[in-house]
Order: sequence, then structure tokens, then C-alpha cells
Amino acid sequence: MIVTNIAGTSEIITDYTNLTRKKRVNGEQSISFLLLKTDKNSHSFDLVAEESIVEYDSIKYRIKGLVEKTKGKPIKSITAYHTFFDIVDEYRYTTLTTGFKSINTVLSFIFSGLDWTFSVIDSFSTVEFENFGNENCLSLFQKVIDRYQAEFEIIGNDVRIKKKIGSTADFQFRYGYNIKTFKRNVNTSNLSTYIKGTGKLDEDENPIVSAEYTSPMAAIYGVRHAPPYSNESITHYDTLVENLKAKLQDTPEISIELEFVSLQEQGYTSVNPNIGDTVPTIYEPLNIDVDLRIIESEDYPESKKSPKVTLSTVPKSFVKSVMDYQKSLLDKIYDENVGKLRYNVYDEAVKRATEALNNSLTQLEYPENMGILARDPENPERFVVFRSSGIGVTTDNGVTFPDAITPFGVNTSLLTAGQIKTNNIQIIGNDDLFYWDGNYLIAIDAADPNKFVRLDSGEIYIAKGAMVIERPDGYKVVNNGILSNSFSIQGSTPTFKTAGIEESGQFYRTSAQNRYENVQRFVFKHDSRYLRIICSMSVDGGVDFGNVGSISFDVLSDDETQSIASVTVTETRKHATQGYRKDILVDLGTPTGNILVCYWRMYSSLNYYTYGSVRYIVQEG
Repeated sequence: MIVTNIAGTSEIITDYTNLTRKKRVNGEQSISFLLLKTDKNSHSFDLVAEESIVEYDSIKYRIKGLVEKTKGKPIKSITAYHTFFDIVDEYRYTTLTTGFKSINTVLSFIFSGLDWTFSVIDSFSTVEFENFGNENCLSLFQKVIDRYQAEFEIIGNDVRIKKKIGSTADFQFRYGYNIKTFKRNVNTSNLSTYIKGTGKLDEDENPIVSAEYTSPMAAIYGVRHAPPYSNESITHYDTLVENLKAKLQDTPEISIELEFVSLQEQGYTSVNPNIGDTVPTIYEPLNIDVDLRIIESEDYPESKKSPKVTLSTVPKSFVKSVMDYQKSLLDKIYDENVGKLRYNVYDEAVKRATEALNNSLTQLEYPENMGILARDPENPERFVVFRSSGIGVTTDNGVTFPDAITPFGVNTSLLTAGQIKTNNIQIIGNDDLFYWDGNYLIAIDAADPNKFVRLDSGEIYIAKGAMVIERPDGYKVVNNGILSNSFSIQGSTPTFKTAGIEESGQFYRTSAQNRYENVQRFVFKHDSRYLRIICSMSVDGGVDFGNVGSISFDVLSDDETQSIASVTVTETRKHATQGYRKDILVDLGTPTGNILVCYWRMYSSLNYYTYGSVRYIVQEG
């Protein structure tokens, strides 16, 4: 765990205890822990303060809760929340124009200028807004999630918007198997089956739209009135009714809290199920056998303590069939300003279609059990058939229908259109998910949501490799996002050598006994995982006298306060003309883009010379 205070000073935190991590669907993401001051953490203890950022498991949290007390030694109780919620400090002083908005339009308004990006993964209908703005960004974001009945998850610096996060788990919670404790909560205090509502008010403070809604659950629980609902941003009846349905809590609030044995102990690849996952839950003593969704979780990542989850039935607004993810809606092709069909880049196609409909002498036929046929009298093998199963167009007297509309979809060999209005175009493959909305063209690895390529007018963003650049001759300059090699390494001028180093032909040499002498200092940007060094070395005297020569390559941070890596090779053989080849691979760790320094050092164990030369030094991998 790393802490960074508001002044930007960072240190590693040690000796903390009781680490707890909490998550909730569309809600809290936090960690909490206790920190007792010790000799090991005295350098970082004072940095753990209000508004400092702690980073754990690559996620940053801001300290919002801090309790300090003394129990022999100073101790701090810390609660920190995901830094995404810092957008509460950002404000939008303007408002969007009134009308129906796509979710991308509204989110672009909120996220503009923030350090966060967003991706809309699923398709959402447009929603009516009026005077949306003049609030902090977190409040606006919460309104969007509520109005579109969406859910979100945070992957790195990207906020993913979905109809439902999580997945259907391939395991189950079961009594006598992995459930340790079980608690079922039922609450009907907020149960209602009838609600009235109003929208925007006119100049006389009368609503211009009003509606009421009675739930089918009234047949079971009777008519139970909910508090009246009002929303000044609504001007259409249908929008108001949809909001009333979403507002009404017409079934008992049922949740189940359980503590379970770590799934990893039973052979599962994942330590715990994820927030949003739907898990079959079987508890025979209470006759429970249902699919429940994890809406809250609490785990203890550095403890053997069993995780806890809160489950509930899937909200009705999220119960969608697989078909919802496969169909797209074709809206009318029109000019938004004048309300007419556009007549622009596809003029000729429109003209041809219009002429074909108006000028051809077609006729309708009603053959028995064949629906309605519209046959071209000039070519009787070409006709359109209208049936309850769909509409088809044929040019071979009905042998094939290459252009058709059926319950299974739309098939066509050519589609000409000025606009296809849709929130989101999705192409779902076995290995990749492709999405195209008004902001991005994005391809996501189905097996790893953190691996994706995103394209917009400003940039191509590639996460976790996912990129190959191949030259015309077939050589891959970049393979899976990794440079094949880089020679951008600079040596010091003049050579950074100490007094014990001298030149001897094609080698440097030293007879310094039992101490390292600097030969050179290299500087480079940490763009690759490894530093590969090919060098030559040999020793005067060699094994006859027991002399051992050593060459060392030590990598440090730019300010030379932190050791990154170090490799040492030795040689006992006598001097050869070309020396003895050494292939050295230094692991620099995950690339950071920081400037690093590499010292080349040599020494000899006896009063004889150790010889060395560097043939080349590159970054790779």
C-alpha cells in the first residue's frame, strides 16, 4: 500500500491491520484499516492524513474518514473512498438544452475536462431532460444512472456504463457446502402499488402533464399509495409513466446476507465472486433455491477471514433476454430541423426507389395460403411477398429470398441510408466485443475487459498490449504492444570512469582489488521490461593463480536513490583476443516511462587485470 499526501509526497505503508474492502452496486467502493505507529512505518505514518490518497491493488482511494487515538502508541483508524467520487468537487455551471438526450450526450457533458473517461457498453433509449446542469458532477452522474436505469463499474481510469454489471457465476452458494452464516431480511415498509405524479408546471403553477400508475401487484397486496412524484424536467406523458414505474417499490425488499468459505480454497480460479454477479443460492433449511445477485460485498484481502456478501433478487428493470443485446432499432431517417426525409448523399438511391414504386405497373395477388404478392408484370419472377412470417423480395420466382425481414432479423445484400439513428452499435463475437457510439469505436477482449482498443478523432488508445505493427517485409516492430527492441540508450560524455579504469586496445581493464571501479554510466527511458547487454570479459593470470574478475551492471532511479536491478557476472579464464562473450538480461520490472541510470562496474580479486567491453546494450520485451 502506498500513501501520497496532498503535497505530493509518497511512501510505502507497512504494519497496517484489519484491512477491509467494501463494494456496492452503483455505490460505495472503499477500504478501511488500522495503522499503529511503529519503527518500520514512522516515515509514512504522518502522511496518512485527511485527503491523502492510498493506493491498494492498483486502485486509488482518498482518505475521508480519520480517527486518531493513543493505545500505548499512536493509532489511526482510516476509511478511504475511490477517487472517482472526487468528481463531487467538480461543478457544471451551464445546462444542456431541453429535450430527449442519448446517454452519451449527457455523459459527455458531465465528463468533459475530467480526468476520467467513460464507455457506454450497452444500448439505452433516449431520456427527456430539462435544465440538466448547475450541480456538482457526482450529483449529475447519479441522476444519469437513475434516469437511464444503468449501472457502472470502474476499470482503471474508465467508467463503464452498462445495463447490468457482473455475470452469471458458474458456481453456487449452498447450505452445508460453502455457506458459513446465513441471514434473510424482508422489509415491506416501503411497499406500494399505486402512485401519482406530475411533470413540469406552467406559468400558473399547474402541471402540463400528469399521470398515475397501478402495479399488477395490487391484486396481491391491495392498493397501497406511494408518496406523489414530481419532476420539473418531464413534459411528456410516456416519460412520466416510465418514471412512476421505476419509482414504485411494488414488491417486498428481500436481501440475504451470508458469509462463505473462500472459493479459491475449493479450486475456483477467482478468489471471490464479483459485485453484480448472479449466483444460484440454495439454503434447504429455509426452502430457498433462487438466483440471487450480489449487490454488496465485504472482503478482507490480507486475512483468512471469510468474505461477506449481500444478495437480492434481480431488479425487474434489469431482467432482459439475450435478444436485447443482439437487436438494434432503426429510427426514422429525417432532418431534425425541418422534420423531413433527408435528400443528401443518397439522392440517387432515393430517386431510383421512388421511381420504381411510382412508375412500375405492379399488381397485387392473393394466392391461397401464400399471403399477398406484389408482382412485377414486366418480370413475373420478381415479386415481393407479405406473410405473417415476414416480408421477402425475390427475383427467381420465390426459389430464394436474399432480401427479407423476419422475426429472426433483417437480411439484405445492400442497405442504402442517410442515417441510422441508434445509441449504440454492437458486434458481438466469440473473442472480441465491438461497440460504436457517438464518442468511440471500441473493441474489448471478451476474456479480459481491461484489454481494449478505443478510437476517436483525437487518439487511438490501446490498453494492455493489443497492438502489432508489422513492416512490409513482415518484421514486427511492435508485437502485442511491446517494442521488439530499442537502442535509445545514451552513455556519458566524457566516459564516466574512475581512476582505477584504463583503456587497453579494444577493452577497458582494471587491477583494483576487491572494489568496484566505474567504467561508464548509461541513461535511458524505461520503455521496455528488459535490458539486454552483450559484453566480453577475461582475466590475466586466470585459473593458474585463482584470479576472479567481475563485471556488474547496476540500475538505479534517475536521482540514484532507489535500486531497480543489479546483475553481476564473473570470469576466471585467461585473456583472449576477443574475450569471452557474456549475454546478460536485466529485469527492470514493468515499464514506467521513467528515466533510469545504469552503471557499468568492474573489479579484480587479485593484483591482476580484469578486461571487459560492451558490444551492445538494448532494451527489449
